[in-house]
Amino acid sequence: MTLISFVVPAYRVQAYLRECLDSILDQPFTDLEVIGVDDCSPDAGGEILAGYAERDPRVRVLRLPENVGLGPARNAGLDRAGGEYVWFLDSDDWLAPECLPAVAARLRAGTPDVLLVDHVRRHWDDSASPSAWARVLPGG
Repeated sequence: MTLISFVVPAYRVQAYLRECLDSILDQPFTDLEVIGVDDCSPDAGGEILAGYAERDPRVRVLRLPENVGLGPARNAGLDRAGGEYVWFLDSDDWLAPECLPAVAARLRAGTPDVLLVDHVRRHWDDSASPSAWARVLPGG
């Protein structure tokens, strides 16, 4: 069984989608799958997903017949996920380089029901803001 299934809904995100997918697929960790959900996007998001699926067998595309919105699109991807764990990643977000081996080690070490990961918000001017997780869950 695959360790992590990434569910990536896509609707009007062609400008960001490649960076998102590359940030997953370029990790030094391969025990993953990506379920790209084309939420009937009017831009090239569906074609981008299809191109990645052609090049990488870890990527599968689900094309929805009509736009259903983020929550239902995630649920549709979840129905097709085969991983032990599921990570919902918005298509305008990306993973830090080389983060997945550490995440996988935590998952395998304790088999948690839920694993919270921290994030940094990157702004249009390339500045960054840390999340509030350190204050909410100290010592994590």
